[in-house]
Amino acid sequence: ATPPVCRIVNYGKFLYEESKRGSHSRPAAGQMKEIQISPVIDPHDLETKRNHAIQFLCDDMKVRVKLRFRGRQKAHKEIGFEVVNQFIKDVAAYGQADSPPKMLGDRDLNAVLSPLPRNKRAKNPRDDSGE
Repeated sequence: ATPPVCRIVNYGKFLYEESKRGSHSRPAAGQMKEIQISPVIDPHDLETKRNHAIQFLCDDMKVRVKLRFRGRQKAHKEIGFEVVNQFIKDVAAYGQADSPPKMLGDRDLNAVLSPLPRNKRAKNPRDDSGE
């Protein structure tokens, strides 16, 4: 502008606003969400967790399924593997497991689900319910 214009600013506030502006512009792709379950989870609770995982996969996020064994549950790890494998089968239309479920230490069972490409993925269930 003619003549030149100068503005006096609070530099700390300016830096804060710049950092906020930079953090909002980052894409959500590549984010990982974690869902925690247990070997004795109730079927309805598992359904709720499954719906959350499907929503995350439809939003192109990876999902880590983490099953934690507590106390005597560690003696029957096959039950935990059944629960996680069933969970993976239930969300197979939306995402696939990067690798079979693995034990981390003696207490945690983990599996990572990646979203399928949009053209191979089933339709997002949330799109129908809103109408």
